[in-house]
Amino acid sequence: MDGYAGYHKVPNVTLVGCWAHARRGFTDALRSMPANSVKPVTATEGLNFCNQLFAVERKLKKLDPKDRYEERLKQSKPILDAFLSWLQKQEQQVLPKSALGKAIAYCLNQWDKINSLFRGWATGDRS
Repeated sequence: MDGYAGYHKVPNVTLVGCWAHARRGFTDALRSMPANSVKPVTATEGLNFCNQLFAVERKLKKLDPKDRYEERLKQSKPILDAFLSWLQKQEQQVLPKSALGKAIAYCLNQWDKINSLFRGWATGDRS
C-alpha cells in the first residue's frame, strides 16, 4: 500500500504497507541533495535500514507463513525497532518539507502498515 487514503474505505481488508515505497523516499532524498550536503549520511542510514529488511525478506521468501513469521521476529524485529527509534530521532532534526523529511514522515505515518511484516503471509514489497 502506498498510503493512499482511499484504501481505508475498503471494508474487510487488512492494509499492508509497502517497503519499496518507504525505501524510494530515501533514494529520492539522496538524489535531491547537493553533492556537498551533510545529510546524505542520514538518508543513507534510512536506506540501509530498508535494505537490511529487503535482505532478510529475500532469505525468507520460500518459507511457509508460520516459519516466515517466526524468522521475522528473530531477524526483522530488531531492525524494525532500531529503524523506528532512528526515525523518531531524525524527525526532530530534519526539515519536514525536505525530501528526507518527507521520507521520514512517510515511514512514521505508515508505520502500522509497513510494520505488518509480522503477519507471516504478508510480503514487504507491494509494488
